[in-house]
Amino acid sequence: MTYVGPVTDFAVSYPDLRAAGERFGEMHTTAADQVSTLGSVHLAQADFGRVPWLQTRIFEAFQEHTAECTTVLQELAEVLGSTSDGLQLCAESYEAIDAAATEAINNFFGEAGQ
Repeated sequence: MTYVGPVTDFAVSYPDLRAAGERFGEMHTTAADQVSTLGSVHLAQADFGRVPWLQTRIFEAFQEHTAECTTVLQELAEVLGSTSDGLQLCAESYEAIDAAATEAINNFFGEAGQ
């Protein structure tokens, strides 16, 4: 790996970070809604046909698949929500750092000029 030196010429776009955070928040809401939708699908074993052994196998597969999908969607919703929060906090942190740096520079030069 080649060291190229410090990265000093970059800018953080707070609006872009916030917009990305909001978009992830929207996806979080959608995923959470899908968990609710999936949970509202109630099918009984009798809904899977009339051949007893086949009905049971299909119903059990449906239950397993539904449970796995619910788990995955819940985890996805959690990750999307955390990502949204992280992006928002990142934007706030960068803004606070910039504001503190600007204040420190202004204070330094204000005091040095006196």
